[in-house]
Amino acid sequence: MAIFHATPILTLRDLNPQAGTPVLPFASRSLGAAVVTLFGLLAWLPAAAQTRTEELDRLRRERMQAIEATPQTFIDRAVAFAEQKRLVERVAPEAGFYPRMGSITIGGGLAFGGGYRRAFANDNLFVDSTALLTIKGYRLGRVDLSLPRLLKQTLDLKTSVRSAYFPEEEFFGLGPYSRESERTNFRLSETEYVVQFGWRPRRWLRLATQEAWRYPRIGPGTDGDHPSTDTRFVDATTPGLNGTTNYFEAGGLAEASYLDRPANPHRGGRYVAYLASYDDRHDRGFDFARVATQVEQYVPIFDRKRVIVVRGTANHLRAAPGSRVPFCYMTPFGGRDSSRGFDDLRFRDANAWLLNAEYRWEAIAGVDLALFYDRGSVAPRFRDLSWHNARESYGVGVRLGTARAIVMRAEVAFGSREGVNYYVAMGAPLRVESFLR
Repeated sequence: MAIFHATPILTLRDLNPQAGTPVLPFASRSLGAAVVTLFGLLAWLPAAAQTRTEELDRLRRERMQAIEATPQTFIDRAVAFAEQKRLVERVAPEAGFYPRMGSITIGGGLAFGGGYRRAFANDNLFVDSTALLTIKGYRLGRVDLSLPRLLKQTLDLKTSVRSAYFPEEEFFGLGPYSRESERTNFRLSETEYVVQFGWRPRRWLRLATQEAWRYPRIGPGTDGDHPSTDTRFVDATTPGLNGTTNYFEAGGLAEASYLDRPANPHRGGRYVAYLASYDDRHDRGFDFARVATQVEQYVPIFDRKRVIVVRGTANHLRAAPGSRVPFCYMTPFGGRDSSRGFDDLRFRDANAWLLNAEYRWEAIAGVDLALFYDRGSVAPRFRDLSWHNARESYGVGVRLGTARAIVMRAEVAFGSREGVNYYVAMGAPLRVESFLR
């Protein structure tokens, strides 16, 4: 579970997404053992595996056939042209340097940067590195090393190193009754080392385990328009404000998905459960455990141009006896990826639930309209969560894209009693990874 409210970066390849979800981590408590395991596996990888170039050619042919078999919008035709002329490969090649832009976290601003990627060992070992900088001074660097094709592509192993610097994270206080007028900001930086192991026994089922070493640090915020969090709040009511600790995380995930189109579903469902423990490596009183669940369901009406969407999410963080849950790890609620009538990260506490319902329909080719309703809440104890004291909002939205991916969206939300909120963003709404992370 990354503590950063990550939003996927949009690249040219995201216009034609393929099925697949991130693997969650697994490792030994020893980084050295993990490295030995990694290179040990390389020794018996099959040398006759399909090359990455052949696989990309096959995927390109399948995408072109799908485009030709469905009604084409302007964006569809543009994507088809890019496929035929190999524009994506020229701007963002599969091997070598490539550009990236988008957002690295909610509220971080527009990000620019690039990366370098390359396959080795007959395409059985893949290396990808990224560096991003936003207009607000947020920074993110990451290096991934993965073995994606173990045991006939049913197993995969991935290691990653990530360093993040977020200088203006918003904080309004803990609990469901925090006030908008108490808005502050704090600096959050973290270095993490993760080893991931995933198993797919069925095409629709994924099981994964995770172990990670995390080093979060809290400091004064740099947003001059709002006070720093440490000038309005104290550690007694905001655990970890005076400094957190280092963590060893161990967890597991189960995910079942039968969505027809992962990047723009019209039918099917996705169900996720995650368990993890966080061990305070310096015994400063921050040991805790986490349980999280996520349910998504898409029901088409009459035809695939009208869809009812329901999503439910719950997070529960429980401190060990004599310990506290650090506020920077607590679940945020509010904003463009949860309850759209409120500011981003408006509410935060150790327990949270969220319900989203949406009815959307195709207005014209490539343009969908939507009516949505959001409801949810946070609380210090799980039993304090209820339907009656939850916050709600509702509104309308417009989405631009293809049959397989939403490229851009604009939404207007009402009903929060904190004003009208407007959002324009890249990619699909209500991304699971932004709330269940």
